[in-house]
Amino acid sequence: MEDYRLDIRDIREAYKLTKEFIEKVKWKADKPVLLLTRLYEKTEEHLNSAINKNLKEVRFTPEEITGESEEDSYPVRYTARHKNGFKTFVEEHKTELVEFLQSRNVNFQLSIETIYINKNVHYFLAVRSLLLSVANCSQKIIEYSVEELPEPKWWVKPFVKMVFDGWKKWLFIFAPFLISIFFVGGFYYYLQIAPAPIYFAIYASLVAIFTFIYYIAKPFYLTLDNSIAIVSNWMLRISQRTGQVEMHYLDEKDDQGYQLRELRLSIYSAKCPICIGAVFIDNGKYEFKGRLIVKCRKAQTEHVFSFDHVTKKGRLLR
Repeated sequence: MEDYRLDIRDIREAYKLTKEFIEKVKWKADKPVLLLTRLYEKTEEHLNSAINKNLKEVRFTPEEITGESEEDSYPVRYTARHKNGFKTFVEEHKTELVEFLQSRNVNFQLSIETIYINKNVHYFLAVRSLLLSVANCSQKIIEYSVEELPEPKWWVKPFVKMVFDGWKKWLFIFAPFLISIFFVGGFYYYLQIAPAPIYFAIYASLVAIFTFIYYIAKPFYLTLDNSIAIVSNWMLRISQRTGQVEMHYLDEKDDQGYQLRELRLSIYSAKCPICIGAVFIDNGKYEFKGRLIVKCRKAQTEHVFSFDHVTKKGRLLR
């Protein structure tokens, strides 16, 4: 079974830290670093240009990486030699690299992987875990990856990344109070002052509108409390079973000196370690009420796992 995983956020973070570590140890071999950089740039180029950003399809031939002709054997020799050079570097500096990554609270490292498609070698980037867990072998631990979001529809784009600051912050704080006052005051006005059918129809229409707004805004309020929540279906494409909105803390601070927070849309994916089926995140019920859980599509009542978006790991609950 493959021991690497595809996670675009982790790949970006691992690449950044790998380059920083290479500069720190002053590695002289420039060709393996150039190969790594080219592969990363090709990956980003593909993700930025593709409509359906599927990381599993981001694989490149030696010719695509080097830009050389297929008739020349140079690209194949170049990529193979310098891939091995990068692998040797990682093995020789294993202890230092692990300590460096863990000092940055990262438990994975960048890896150059290969796969053969129609007898032709293709290269791609992945990450490997620094933590080897025995529980993985007993099929009790599941690891999650963050997928790159597909191209969002136009009405979803304002919510893809939203900094919780300024007027947005105060709107989130005061909106529930203002709506509650409207509900109570409006109904009192109808009963005491204008108990006519037309006013009741207007009031009922406004209640329906505010209820719809609450349906849209509910995941964002849950995120402020729980750091992550499941988004409403209107924000997802038909092909997507679930999506999540997460709270991320930025390095910047607001006018009051508090750390700025940003709401981001995410889609987590994984394979069930028991049956290798696809999984989806759902709101827990009954004994799991109040928490997010992960269910296998093939066995939704039996293959149930916990969900931790910080460690990106979960354990078998049933």
